[in-house]
Amino acid sequence: MTQIAVGRSFQALRELAALTSTQYQVLSALAEQLRPQSVQQLSEHLKMHPNTLREHLEVLCEKGQVKRSRQKNGGRGRPVWYYEPAVPASFEIVDNLATYRSSAVKKVLERRGIEIDILAAEFGREWAGELFAHEVLPTHAQIDPKAPESALELHLSKVRIFLSSLGFSARTTQSPQEMILLTCPVWGEEREVDTYQLNLYWAFLDEIMRVVTHGQIRASLVAVPKEGYSRLRLHGPELEPTASIQV
Repeated sequence: MTQIAVGRSFQALRELAALTSTQYQVLSALAEQLRPQSVQQLSEHLKMHPNTLREHLEVLCEKGQVKRSRQKNGGRGRPVWYYEPAVPASFEIVDNLATYRSSAVKKVLERRGIEIDILAAEFGREWAGELFAHEVLPTHAQIDPKAPESALELHLSKVRIFLSSLGFSARTTQSPQEMILLTCPVWGEEREVDTYQLNLYWAFLDEIMRVVTHGQIRASLVAVPKEGYSRLRLHGPELEPTASIQV
């Protein structure tokens, strides 16, 4: 199942390159939003005619880059379509199972008196290594992490789609080198940060970035308990990648 999900992410990267400039603009605008958007909301944001926008959204849905869902609008009118970047539903099940398995491993190690937080990062890097063991990696080595925003835009879209295809529901932000991960199971009971899971997923994501960029870009992960999501910060190798909690 994991290999299927990774294969889909590579396919998504290939399809991204085939998008028209307007389709890419629409997809990028959706990726900036933390919640699904209606045609009206997106039309106002992009200054694009609703009918034209609908046509592009239909194509993006057909290509698997965008998914839509109906929501009641609060009045007596018909439900409204809302759009957001697509994440393969099949991988969400695998992701949940991985979380349960990770929690089980953690409990066994704790019972044996083993320092789990130190091992978490090592587990995360091994996890990424196993994921990529038999795959041809998409490379972004030609991209300079210090490049201007315009040069980073397409690169970060590739990174976002790749991470979303792995189940992280990545969204772009105002910062060209930062994105929000709506789905990143670093939480314990009562929404407190589980440091074991935080270090595990940080090392997993950092290893992915290190491998696909040939060491040019590293990743730091910041859990934001008040918002219920995590921030992934991308930077050059001169900075030490870290996992932390925003107070």
